Amino acid sequence: MAITRTDIVVRGLIYQDGKYLLMRRPKFKGGGYGLPGGHVEKNETPVEALLRECYEELGIKLNAQSLHMVRMIYREKDATRKIHLVFKVNDWAGIPANKEPAKCKGIAWFARHELPLDLSPTSYLTLHPDAEGGIYREDFDKANRAQHKNKWPWQSELS
Repeated sequence: MAITRTDIVVRGLIYQDGKYLLMRRPKFKGGGYGLPGGHVEKNETPVEALLRECYEELGIKLNAQSLHMVRMIYREKDATRKIHLVFKVNDWAGIPANKEPAKCKGIAWFARHELPLDLSPTSYLTLHPDAEGGIYREDFDKANRAQHKNKWPWQSELS
């Protein structure tokens, strides 16, 4: 299928006290856990989009100067090319809360060794230990991701 559209998506990697903030998506959006964020709208920069999305979704105000891009993920789904920009969020004001219950079933903090198995592809490629290294990732290795769907590689056979 030919690519007919390109979307730019931003995600915030919010880390505090050794834990990452993840949002539980409703079933119609995949049902798994993902990083906060969303699509860059017309006449909006990626940073502006992340500021808006984190305020809409979590009720927090990010310090734009503290944002640091840590990952760029290229994905193709159907006829859409998606470019995900993931920013590490170092400074914000407010206490994160689920401000969009129709779009999010809840939020939770997870230590890296306690990450849920049902991560979104972008969150997987950002947080999974095998994804460390460079800033750029491509989501073409769906078979590799599928083999870890029910078990993270650092978990023992008995867990």
